[in-house]
Amino acid sequence: MNEENELVYRGDNTLTYAMSVAATWIWAPAIYVASSMAYFNGLYGFLWFVLPNTITLALFGFFAQRFVLQHDTTTFTGITNLFTNKKQEVLHSIVSGILLICSSCVQIIGLHHILQMYFNDVPLYVSAIVISMFCYAYTKIGGIKACIISDKYKYFTMLVIGFILLSSMFCNTSSFENITFFGINNPNFIDISLSFGIISSIGLLTAPYVDNTLWQRVYSTNPNKVMQCFLYSAVFFIIIPIIFGCIGFLSTGSVINSSWVVTDVFKDNLILSSMIAIAIFLALVATLDSNLCAVYSLAKNEVQKISKYSMELLLCVSSLIVICLEPTIVEMFLVYGTIRTAIAVPTILVIYQKFDEDRLFYATLSAVIIGFVGYMTMAVLGLPYGFVFTCLALTIPLCGYKM
Repeated sequence: MNEENELVYRGDNTLTYAMSVAATWIWAPAIYVASSMAYFNGLYGFLWFVLPNTITLALFGFFAQRFVLQHDTTTFTGITNLFTNKKQEVLHSIVSGILLICSSCVQIIGLHHILQMYFNDVPLYVSAIVISMFCYAYTKIGGIKACIISDKYKYFTMLVIGFILLSSMFCNTSSFENITFFGINNPNFIDISLSFGIISSIGLLTAPYVDNTLWQRVYSTNPNKVMQCFLYSAVFFIIIPIIFGCIGFLSTGSVINSSWVVTDVFKDNLILSSMIAIAIFLALVATLDSNLCAVYSLAKNEVQKISKYSMELLLCVSSLIVICLEPTIVEMFLVYGTIRTAIAVPTILVIYQKFDEDRLFYATLSAVIIGFVGYMTMAVLGLPYGFVFTCLALTIPLCGYKM
C-alpha cells in the first residue's frame, strides 16, 4: 500500500468525496431494507428508514465542519484524532471497531443472498471467502485512494442500474389499481414506529460519529467544504433507496409473498436479475472496502503491532460470526445500532468542548453497556420495549456535560 494513501486521500474534488460517502452509506440495507419496508410496511416503514438516513448525513456534516474549522486537521487521519483524553479515545475506538465488524457481517450476508440467486446450494463460507478476497485484493494495494475513487464509479453504476430496473417495472405493470402504498401488512403508524422506526432512527441519526469510514472522508475533504460535501452526499444517497422503494411499492400490486425480497422481482429475467445483483454487489463492496481502510486506520493509531494484519483480522472475525451465528441483515442492523447510539452525544460534547473528562467517560461506558444488554434482553424475550434502552444509550452520556 502506498504510504501517502494509507489513511486519507486528499486533493480530489468535493463531488468525488460526496459520491464516496453516498456509496459507503448506501450498503445492503439501502437496497434490501428500503424495498422491503415499502413492500411490507408501506409509506410509514419506508419513510422511517429513508428520511433519518438522509438527515443523518447532513447533521454529521454540520458537526464535522465545526470541528475541522476549529483545528488544524492536516495531519488527522481518523476518529482517534478527535480526543485529547486517552480513555475516551480508546473507548470510542473499541466501539468503532465493533461497528466495523458488524457492518462487515452485513455485507457478507448480502453477498450470500446474491450468490444464491444463481447458485442455490452455495455454502455460506464460500460467499464469505469470495467477497473477502475480492475487496481485500485491491484495498490492500491501493488503500483509501483506490477506495474513494472507485466509489464514484460504483455509485454511478448503481444509479444507472436502478433507473433501468424501475423503468422495466413501470413497463411491465399492466395495472396500477391493486398497488397499495401502505404495504401488504398495512401496519398503523404507532406499531411500525415502536417496532422499527424509533430504534432505527435513533441508531441512524447517531451512527456517523463513531464511524471511522466517514471521519477518514471528513479529513480527506477540503476543510472549508465538509458541510457542502455531506449535503451533496445526502442528495446522492436518497435517490437510491427511493428507486428501490418504488420497486417495492409497485410489487404490492402483482405478488403477495411473506418472504418477498427485491431480488425476487427480476428472477425470471436473466439480464435484469444480473443487473440488480451487480448493484447490490457494488453497494456491498463500497462499504466493505471502506471498513478495511477504517480498521487499518484504527489499528495504526491504537495498536500498531497488529496494524499490518488488521484487514485480515476484520475479514476473519466477520466471516466467523456470519458462518457460526447466521444472523439476518435486519438483526445486525438493529443490534449494533444501539451500541453506536451511545457514542453520538459524547462526540458532540467533545466537538463543542462541553464535557467533564471523568464523568463523560463513565457515562459513555455505562450507556454502551446498558443500551446493548438491555436491548438484547428485550430482543431475546420478544418484548417491544427495546427502544427504551436505545433512548437510554442516547441520553445517559449527557451526564458528562459541563459548561
